Amino acid sequence: MSDGVAAEMFGISPSSDNEVIELELGGWTFKIEVLSKVHQHTCKSTGLMLWESARFMASVLAKNPAIVSGKRVLELGCGSGGICSMIAARSADLVLGTDGDTKALDLLKQNVNSNLRPPLLDKLITRRLEWGNTDQIEAIKEAHAGGFDIIIGTDKHWCDLEPALILCHIFRRVDEPSILSAASHFGFRLVDKWPIGIPTNPSPSIIKTWFPENGSEHVESGALHILYFHME
Repeated sequence: MSDGVAAEMFGISPSSDNEVIELELGGWTFKIEVLSKVHQHTCKSTGLMLWESARFMASVLAKNPAIVSGKRVLELGCGSGGICSMIAARSADLVLGTDGDTKALDLLKQNVNSNLRPPLLDKLITRRLEWGNTDQIEAIKEAHAGGFDIIIGTDKHWCDLEPALILCHIFRRVDEPSILSAASHFGFRLVDKWPIGIPTNPSPSIIKTWFPENGSEHVESGALHILYFHME
């Protein structure tokens, strides 16, 4: 983080506002630089920290590489950590990690470059994307005319094929009815959810196959909720 950014947000020196988190995922050790916890409550950006839902989603991808194997993956709002994108890069053909916050994006690029080496580094592209910014959306669509197979996040603008949309969150005060309403409005149909499932869906659970046994360790430790959508 630059001196100017640190001074702008906190009025303190850059040496004291960041910390490094070490994570073990899929046999890899990641060292992720994020904003220090003592400053997170005063920070204007939510992208400079590592959210628990990102840890869980990265764990799911690490244990189930087939989810993204051979696919083109778009992560929306990946923040400065980028651990889902980095894990996905091991199996995917291409990963585009995006965030709308320039400070988070700068730290994201730093974390990616310090944790990955070619050829994986060559498969992970980082780019700024503010949700709803038409110019940025069109620029990315022009650069990636083939579209994306897997989206970690929400936005219909990317759906040129038959992608899956995976939304992961930690249960707290998330308004799932509003999420479902918005997803339906943009042409997404909920086909599976974790841990409750969809009683009216006769097909076997997709998400359940991602977890060993019944996946209870994920649910108990962080109240993990996953919503899985297909395009209508």
